Amino acid sequence: MKRPETILREYVRRLSDDDVRSLTEQLSQKLQSDRAHAAAILSRDRDVDRWLGSAASADEWFDMMDTVQTFVEQEHSRRAAEKESRKNI
Repeated sequence: MKRPETILREYVRRLSDDDVRSLTEQLSQKLQSDRAHAAAILSRDRDVDRWLGSAASADEWFDMMDTVQTFVEQEHSRRAAEKESRKNI
C-alpha cells in the first residue's frame, strides 16, 4: 500500500472545489454528524477508504481524520491562492 501522505496528496488533488470546501468545513467542526458526512465523502475513494479502515482503534481513526483535515486545508489554501493569483493577472 502507498504511504498515507501519498494517498492523501493524490486524493485531495482530484477532489472538486465543492468537495474540498465541504470537507474543510466539516472536518474543522469536529461534530459527529460532520465527521460522518466527511467519512462518507472520503469512503468514495478506494485507497482512502482502505487506509481509514486500517485504523486499529477509534482514537487512531480520529487521528487519521485529523491528518486528512491537514491535507484538505492545505489544498483549500493552495486553490484559494491560485484563484487569487489568476484574479490579479
